[in-house]
Amino acid sequence: MNNKSRWKLAQYFEIRWWKSYAKSQNPQYLKDKKRYWQSVLDKIEPPIKTTDISAIDVGCGPAGMYIMLENADITAVDPLLQSYENELSFFSRKMYPWVKFNNISFEAFNTINSFDVVFCLNALNHFENLEESVKKLCKLTNSGGRLIVSLDVHKKTWLKKIFASGPFDVLHPHQKTEQEYLHLFYNHQMKLTSQNKLKGGRIFDYNLYSFEKA
Repeated sequence: MNNKSRWKLAQYFEIRWWKSYAKSQNPQYLKDKKRYWQSVLDKIEPPIKTTDISAIDVGCGPAGMYIMLENADITAVDPLLQSYENELSFFSRKMYPWVKFNNISFEAFNTINSFDVVFCLNALNHFENLEESVKKLCKLTNSGGRLIVSLDVHKKTWLKKIFASGPFDVLHPHQKTEQEYLHLFYNHQMKLTSQNKLKGGRIFDYNLYSFEKA
């Protein structure tokens, strides 16, 4: 299966996953999500500002980091925004008037701007073209700016090869180890400033990485 087919399949199942997940959430979901995002921000070293900055939330989903950035100049990008708005009771773009939403894939998104902080949280290994997306994320980051990435990384190389051979992890078209992901960013002169394990598992670890652009 090629990257485009994997990506299309992942997008189809992504909205199905969110619809199923939304049924289990209570009315406190967005408050709980804000507490979670604050716990993520607290792990980033050195700390980043969330006010009076320009920021972009790439692959933002229906409750991304943008919900924490009311006092920032914030752009958000996701190809499923309209589907989220149609299908999920807790999301409407009108709820976040401070956000400039873009209902488009990251690969198709274009801007002349760069940003103080670029967030790409649990999204990178959902994209169609991994290497070009990493290059674009780095290009969007201002000199001296920060790039914050979280993703699932394989713990075992042999399992990675099995998962990459078929749609065993349908939501994630790309299957790589931590070092393979990190080298993609090192190739664009990004300096790793901190890394944290947000959740451990038998096959994957879900990790948070903070990079600084020289």
